[in-house]
Amino acid sequence: MRAFEYRDFLVAVWWDPTPGFFTARAWEEFGRSTPPIQIQLPFYDREFVSCIDRLGELTPKQLQYVGSRLFESLFQRDILRLYLHVREQARPTESKIRIRLRIDPPIAARLPWECLYDTRHCDFVLNSDETTLVRYYEQPDEPSPIPLRMPLRVLLAAVNLTGSTRGVRVRNEAEVIKDAIRPLETEGLVALEEAGTPLGAGALGRLELERLVERNIDVLHIVTECKWVSDTATIVLEGEQGREEILTSGEFAALLNGGSPRLVVVSGGEEAGDASPDLALELLKGAPALLTQRGATTEDLIWRFAESFYRSLTQFKSVDAALSDARGEVASQFPLESGWLTPSLFLSRKDARVFFNEARERVQRVYQLSEGRYRRKIRETLNRVWPKPERYTKQLLRWMPRKEPLTSILQSADFLAQPRSATELSEHFQRMLLIGEAGSGKTMT
Repeated sequence: MRAFEYRDFLVAVWWDPTPGFFTARAWEEFGRSTPPIQIQLPFYDREFVSCIDRLGELTPKQLQYVGSRLFESLFQRDILRLYLHVREQARPTESKIRIRLRIDPPIAARLPWECLYDTRHCDFVLNSDETTLVRYYEQPDEPSPIPLRMPLRVLLAAVNLTGSTRGVRVRNEAEVIKDAIRPLETEGLVALEEAGTPLGAGALGRLELERLVERNIDVLHIVTECKWVSDTATIVLEGEQGREEILTSGEFAALLNGGSPRLVVVSGGEEAGDASPDLALELLKGAPALLTQRGATTEDLIWRFAESFYRSLTQFKSVDAALSDARGEVASQFPLESGWLTPSLFLSRKDARVFFNEARERVQRVYQLSEGRYRRKIRETLNRVWPKPERYTKQLLRWMPRKEPLTSILQSADFLAQPRSATELSEHFQRMLLIGEAGSGKTMT
């Protein structure tokens, strides 16, 4: 049941009054935070800028260099100390750290933060068993998740673009994604609906797309081109007689707001992954989760990524957990490719849940009330009054009864009231370790 546990670590970045600098601050789940610090992103590094311009062509070592420069520029001083502290606390509990990035300056938001490389643990943050990363933009009213009833309803829409190169790329990617979802449809896990001329359906214009999203669908996966026109993000659709029809981010958000999709996936275009904060905020008004992905170079990589991602969604996992599974699958099979780094996940929900299973929700609620929440409460109490309690936590967790966890742990929580000194805490702990299992005849008193 520990797979339900996540520790949230929020990092926010905004403009600094000093030109060329930014301000950053971090918070963790239990209320601890850092004071604002001034940071400088590595725009002055010519090698870093050169790598950013050709991200899809980088070798693994170059990707590590880009990720390490981003990590060192953001995770420093108090932010780094709090991050390492949270990792050390989460490790004994086997919970995963969800790093939520809130980056407001557009010039900083367009950097490939998904490439973050932790030099201390020698691993990409996204490819680690202990961490996951999302881009988080809070909405005034957090959208609620909806119960998911199988099969997962997916609308795959592709736009026929003018121009041979762009049209072929979009058509090929749409066909590969369709082939990847077909086995899941055969197993009864996904119900796939196709739209757009590249998939053999009618032209996908604004009116047709609006009609389709009004249906009861869970995921809208649209393969098209994203453009920047006069600093306004636009999505290209197919109008009458094959002409391009431009849909602004605001119009697309309004269209989604009137429909049912809870997850929107935009892929196929070279600029699809360069969603600005304004664009993300607009689209998150219509759907609580947005996944953008630049056009990948390898069809096998696209197939493996799509198959793993949608299979994980059918297992009622949170969106970031499903994305983490897909990235791990692709990274293990294509170690020399960088396409698994390109998807960017934008969320307006703190817990990254847009779908849930009602039966599993009841099980999770019982777990949190009877075991997980109070164990975590005891750990946090110990951590605040006694540094480095991990050596004793394993003994405490082994002692905790399994038959009637809620009653016993509530008694334990009362018994472990905050001591007045380290000596008193040590005495409490020694008495605690002498208590036997449930039914042994020993009591608190």
